[in-house]
Amino acid sequence: MFVISKSIHQANTEVDLYDMTRGNWRIGSKSRDSAEIALGIADGIIHSAYKIDSWGNSSERYAPEVAKGLEKRSYFNGHKSLETDAWIGSSVRHLAPSTGAANPVRLFLNGVPAPVLPSRATFAQQLAEEPLAQIMFGNKELFHSNMLAWIFHAFPDETDQVFGSFVEVGVGSGERRVEREKENIYLVFHWPDKDPLVIENKVFSVPGPKQLDSYAKKASKWDNSPSKMLLLSPTRSGFIEDGYQTRYTNKSGRALEWEHLSFERLAELLQLAFDGRETSYEVETVQRYSTVLFALGGLVGTARISSVDERVADHINNRLVRHGQAPTAYSLFSNALPGVSSFFEVQSGGRQFSAGWQYQQGQFRLALVLPHLSGKGPDSKNTRAAFARQNPQFFSFDHLDRILGSSDAPLSHNKKGKADGEFNHFDPDFVYRYKKLPNMTVEQVTLAAVAHAEYLSSWA
Repeated sequence: MFVISKSIHQANTEVDLYDMTRGNWRIGSKSRDSAEIALGIADGIIHSAYKIDSWGNSSERYAPEVAKGLEKRSYFNGHKSLETDAWIGSSVRHLAPSTGAANPVRLFLNGVPAPVLPSRATFAQQLAEEPLAQIMFGNKELFHSNMLAWIFHAFPDETDQVFGSFVEVGVGSGERRVEREKENIYLVFHWPDKDPLVIENKVFSVPGPKQLDSYAKKASKWDNSPSKMLLLSPTRSGFIEDGYQTRYTNKSGRALEWEHLSFERLAELLQLAFDGRETSYEVETVQRYSTVLFALGGLVGTARISSVDERVADHINNRLVRHGQAPTAYSLFSNALPGVSSFFEVQSGGRQFSAGWQYQQGQFRLALVLPHLSGKGPDSKNTRAAFARQNPQFFSFDHLDRILGSSDAPLSHNKKGKADGEFNHFDPDFVYRYKKLPNMTVEQVTLAAVAHAEYLSSWA
């Protein structure tokens, strides 16, 4: 198994994937003679698989000035087959040491062990025993932002190995620096000679397309706008699995695109970048941070409670497309709870905003997202509530009650006294009302999604 995490995002074709999998690797002659199948893995998932036909010395592949230093490395020639294709997409996370492994070559010459996955308790115990993790518990997302900003400054060469491949040579910012909380975006890495890199950090929540679009909109207006945006999160959502291209562009006219960077993949990249570094307190800190990343990723991976909702979102999107509607449904994961949501751009009263629905914790919510009324505190909530009262059509269940069987279910009323009136809120711009419907079927939610999309088309 060859770890190709460092370059997997550059594989645009099958040929690219084959070339990065086949070498060049440090692997002994006995291992070469015994190996039958080569697997390319990233993020604990098999992305490529080939039957090995032969091996060659890497120095023979290149011109003399390039081949220097490759004499002890090898590459393989191989081909695909039905046997190797069966490996693609399989998880091999159970085969990685719990603390990660710097060596990108992993040998399983006597057969691959069965996937006996560690339990949640195992990963939780690793976090409990890791001193660095104790610091993280105070503010999980800030901890990761602080760590990455420190690594960026303390280890420029290693950081460039980890993140430099995600960005392109550009005008640059004239200096190497990190911006924190720039327009509510966690990190922006700047290089003297490269485009900046945006990193949005989510530990136990996954933003939906609307939130990522809002970040991209902000970044598109920067004088030195990015070419790539990374979502760092241990959780996965189907809409970003293969990248999410927003409708905004940078100053060069290139579409701003988000790529998901999992905790496991970041840990692998750090391990590879620091392989061979002389041990020091600082280096050990990075290695311990990699341990925390692996354990967090493993903990979330054993739960994967959002995976059902991803399949529901995919099912809803397929039905929306069949009815001539945009596939806007996506899974969500907030406050440790999974859900499904869908929003559309609408206009009313000369304002453009988002209207839609959300199903989470047994609540079917009709909601508005109001960026023009964004803010925290009672005054902001009351302003959004007043706007919502002026647009009652977006909170009507009349076209949904028959589908949801909700005619007799009462409409929610805000009784907490923190804001005026009947509406509930999520800061900074989300206002909603709901009916408590804990026993919805997938088909009911799907039919409701189609009906509400058709209903909202009047205000599109």
